[in-house]
Amino acid sequence: KVVLAEEQVQEILSQVTLDLKHYKEMYAALSAYAEELSCYIVTVTAVTSNIDWLNDVQESRNQCSGVIVSENGLELLILTDYSNIISGAKLLVTFYDDSQVEAQLKQYNSATNLAVLSVALDALSEEMKSEEQLPIAQFGYSGARSLVGTPVVAVGSPMGTSNSVGYGIVTSSNTTLSMVDRNYKLIQTDISGSQNASGVLFDLQGQVIGIITNNKAGSGMRNLISVYGITELQKIVEKMSNASPVAYMGIRGVD
Repeated sequence: KVVLAEEQVQEILSQVTLDLKHYKEMYAALSAYAEELSCYIVTVTAVTSNIDWLNDVQESRNQCSGVIVSENGLELLILTDYSNIISGAKLLVTFYDDSQVEAQLKQYNSATNLAVLSVALDALSEEMKSEEQLPIAQFGYSGARSLVGTPVVAVGSPMGTSNSVGYGIVTSSNTTLSMVDRNYKLIQTDISGSQNASGVLFDLQGQVIGIITNNKAGSGMRNLISVYGITELQKIVEKMSNASPVAYMGIRGVD
């Protein structure tokens, strides 16, 4: 094992000339990485039917992104936004292989605007059933101080449309959201996205470090993707996955 001194590393780097070819290769690698992550992402469609004055059935569809977080031997569990599905009479989940199945609401948490949906394993496509492992996203650690400045990839619907993607870095991770009954960490990035963004923030190790929530950023950063730190959400996600309601007292602490 050879260990190079800082001066040696800098000398080697000074001899490397970066050109347009390297720039293209870097973005091609990022695009391929985002494509790998797409297997963990689903599109959730909330279908609502209404009868108009002429007794005609009108169907409206509201979509957002979700991420596959676990399976319990009978069901595949998906974490998604609650506000986008709250009015849906029927919930449809579209997987990376374009197969679509009906889902059920397992549990929700209105404080974080998150919900867990369940899909029966028997209802999955033959392609997904034939895989050795189901595509379940792994949670990373969002509490590290070294998180600031690290590259990240936003997948799902960061631009407000399904299957969109954004690249950038973490710009801040020390903001604490004082919400009802508990505090959450807000991680901010320099990725410009939509106010209707949904989806997940991944690091370059293939781990989830946050769930997109663009309604908590300050007024000067509304178009920049921000996320709940996944470490603070893990207990709530686990409870919802077990169909357990999150205890609610209604207390909010302020300075």
